[in-house]
Amino acid sequence: IVIGPRERSPLPISRHKTMRHDLEVGDYSIYGFHTHDLPGIIVKHMTPGELADIVRWSTEQFDRDLQLMVFYRFRRIIVEDPSNSIQRQKSINGVRTDEIRRLLVTTEVLGDIPVTLGGDALACGRMLEAWFSLFRWKVNDDPSCCFVSPPESCGDPLIGPTDW
Repeated sequence: IVIGPRERSPLPISRHKTMRHDLEVGDYSIYGFHTHDLPGIIVKHMTPGELADIVRWSTEQFDRDLQLMVFYRFRRIIVEDPSNSIQRQKSINGVRTDEIRRLLVTTEVLGDIPVTLGGDALACGRMLEAWFSLFRWKVNDDPSCCFVSPPESCGDPLIGPTDW
């Protein structure tokens, strides 16, 4: 699994090898599928605080990320929210949670980018690993797709769905 340089607090990943590598968008990908060339895969990891900042300041980086993510075959935003604050609290960092929920719904419906509320970091990491394993399994069944080998120092960063 490729972890982008903007990811400051990587999710715990135990079933796959990881490596840091530049990503044009998002925080996680599979080596060889980390560009928007089909059948690309990208996952953006966010927290409720980051979403509140986007609502408050409407960041250009987030808008740019959404525009680039639509070119990937598999794209997701996973929100790490262990206390379910987006659903339970009235505000986060001074931003009403209904505005955060509106941002997520708009991203999913109008932006065509699925959003998953993933719970704590461990649950988000396991979900990420499951997505990537299933993606790899699906691509391996498609003879028109092929994997790019990661650098030797990385070892084999990918496992099949029967291994988890």
